Amino acid sequence: GFWRQYVGLDGAVIGIDGTQMGEIAQPALTTIGMGIGLRAEKSVELLLQQVADPGMPKQNVVLPTKLIVRESA
Repeated sequence: GFWRQYVGLDGAVIGIDGTQMGEIAQPALTTIGMGIGLRAEKSVELLLQQVADPGMPKQNVVLPTKLIVRESA
């Protein structure tokens, strides 16, 4: 027989970019918001530091995220 599953009822789907497309999708997509402004700011900061000091050691940077729960989870 044919077996049908429904997102949000039978399983969960999430995104990881927090874009507005997730809001208008049906069902609305649960996502991980990652603050693009903060990511861009930190990226430019690190790039400028590396240009000033090419021997600078690599860094791991952890930025805050936010779970935005919508209909898909």
